[in-house]
Amino acid sequence: LRIQNNLSELALSIRDLAERTEPYPIASWRQAFERRKLDLEQAIDAEQALAPAERPSAQQQRLLALVGEFWTSIERAFGEAEAGREDAAIVLLRGPVTAEHQELVGVVSQVLVLNNRVQEDAAQLNRAIYGKVEREIFILMAGLLLLVGVTGVFVVGANRRAFDETLAGL
Repeated sequence: LRIQNNLSELALSIRDLAERTEPYPIASWRQAFERRKLDLEQAIDAEQALAPAERPSAQQQRLLALVGEFWTSIERAFGEAEAGREDAAIVLLRGPVTAEHQELVGVVSQVLVLNNRVQEDAAQLNRAIYGKVEREIFILMAGLLLLVGVTGVFVVGANRRAFDETLAGL
């Protein structure tokens, strides 16, 4: 979700740059993008550490490749802007950068779908385990109750015989 949040914020920033809604030159946005890049890299690293084993390695490699391509395109756009070609930077932002961003969002969505499915499978497995443990505890309690009842009947009977023998001996 942190990755999705970063991608959403990047989409807004790209839109603002391409539409020129802010009065600042494109090159002045570099630092904001660098911060977002760092946060996105940290989020991807954290996600990789927590990723389910069932995830195909090709999916992870595709995600990393798309992230690399995206940042390369962003870097090209900033390079154009810093060279004084803001119109060329805007063309890059509206074209390849936006397309790569959309593809990246799609891959992240696929990753989340797989993660959610794995979590649901784990939750079902946990429910099954807890259900089995609950049944086993019920059986154990029933067995213990039966054992206590039988022992109680035996103790009462033994005490009654001992009492009867004591009274007969008097």
